[in-house]
Amino acid sequence: MRSATVFCLAAAALSGSALAEGRDWSGFYAGAHSGYGWGQNRLADDNPAYFYEIDPGGVIGGGQLGYNYQFGAYLIGLEGDATIGALDKRMDPADAGGAFDEVSIEVDYLASVRLRFGMVFDDTLIYATGGVGFAAWTDRNFIGGSEFGDGADHDRTGWTAGLGVEHGVAEQWTAKVEYLHYGFDDEIQPPAMFWYIGADNFESSFDTVKVGLNYHF
Repeated sequence: MRSATVFCLAAAALSGSALAEGRDWSGFYAGAHSGYGWGQNRLADDNPAYFYEIDPGGVIGGGQLGYNYQFGAYLIGLEGDATIGALDKRMDPADAGGAFDEVSIEVDYLASVRLRFGMVFDDTLIYATGGVGFAAWTDRNFIGGSEFGDGADHDRTGWTAGLGVEHGVAEQWTAKVEYLHYGFDDEIQPPAMFWYIGADNFESSFDTVKVGLNYHF
């Protein structure tokens, strides 16, 4: 019994020592990221003959700032990020059953403020994340090469969630891979805002896969 007690105390001391020698994830950090983003943007009118779906995609880049608090093998953190890029597309709406010569979408930015919950394995952090998502984009229609209507400018607030892995690559540097999905409630705009034909219902969402580098202060 006495030997078992001594063994347990020794094992606890060794595990505590190993944890102390591992990377301390607590504190502020800042970094940059790049990757690929894509989206799904569908517009339906009161008249079902007028609708289309356009799926933009392109290279993205941006930055992030956050704070971690580590307790044992677990971590909770808060992160804010902003992303811009070439998430634009112009297409023939006939490919999606539309009624105009061309339609386009131009994404100005994606951003988020999120909580991160994860488990630490020495130099590696595996985490889930979720919070508030922000996005701005513009939809436009063209007939004969000329823009029809005023277009629709969107500045939306929704939600975002995803998963990530972050790994230490130097004393104060970590690299990460992260997936995020941005979701937004359907948006209805009156006829005078876009086509001048009927009320318009926008269904939109976006996804990103990013690789990034963080410096921990």
